Amino acid sequence: MPHSRHLLFRDYGLASLLAAVTLLLAGCGGQAPPPEVDGAERHFTGTWSFTGNQQLLQMAAGEQAGIFHVEGSLLLAGSERPAVGYRAEVIGFSHTQAGMVGRAVWVDRRGERIFSELNGASALPGNRLSGRLTGGTGRYAGVTGEYTFTWQRVAEYEDSVSGRVSDLAGWVRLAKPTPPMPTTEARP
Repeated sequence: MPHSRHLLFRDYGLASLLAAVTLLLAGCGGQAPPPEVDGAERHFTGTWSFTGNQQLLQMAAGEQAGIFHVEGSLLLAGSERPAVGYRAEVIGFSHTQAGMVGRAVWVDRRGERIFSELNGASALPGNRLSGRLTGGTGRYAGVTGEYTFTWQRVAEYEDSVSGRVSDLAGWVRLAKPTPPMPTTEARP
């Protein structure tokens, strides 16, 4: 087992908890409601913390492949954000030579979802990743957008991993609602 797989990179326990509670409380009080669905490009920033698991396969010298599944809290900031908080889940594949690909789902408090594709040079800590919003459910149906962030692992032990992202920023365009199609009744 590689030595780095069971090291505690940094102990952000209490600091992370306080930061998350502060952001959550800031997002809950006195804020304007999220923007209406109008097709405009909306910019946001945010924080994202996660825990999950990974499976690594050591290959040739210096080469590694892995799969991972993480989930956690995603909090967005900015007056144009589509909502304050989401439960976010990611599943992905990373290879030291081929890069990283993944898929993410953000679920808001109403159960409505935003889907995205992730890619980057690597899922290793410190690497910049990109997301492309590909659609959603409910008010997010037809959503488009992009975002970027940097992975920061906090702890890694055996096959478990926890961490957060930094520099999360992007834009979203909520689709304009389509008017209902008129129905015509068949006449005998």
